[in-house]
Amino acid sequence: MRKILLISVVLSVLIVPTVSLALGEGPATQRFLDLVGNIKNLAVGLLIAISTLFIIYAGFLYVTSATNPQNITQAKDIITYAIIGIVVALLSQVIVGVVTSVLTNPSSSGSSGSSSKIRSGSDYRASDLPGF
Repeated sequence: MRKILLISVVLSVLIVPTVSLALGEGPATQRFLDLVGNIKNLAVGLLIAISTLFIIYAGFLYVTSATNPQNITQAKDIITYAIIGIVVALLSQVIVGVVTSVLTNPSSSGSSGSSSKIRSGSDYRASDLPGF
């Protein structure tokens, strides 16, 4: 199971930027980014829902385990892993958002934070000049 998960993560890291850059700019790129966003939102929603169900189950297990201390330990572990799952789901939204913004606007990914675009003479307005 871990091997399949590792392979799918590696392939997605390698394929998504390649497909996105191959599409270039235009409606196809926007549709691809919308698809990635929809898949991300669906996956995060499912992960949070499943984690919530596990927390409810662990709470029930914790409340009903007065005679068995092993169930208390199991309930605490389930709650811990469910919270980790929620954190990973929320962080995945951040990671996908950052990767999407870098792929859609690679010129603003520099460390200086300023745009490296050189403006031509027709890009200036009178309000850009001092004194106006």
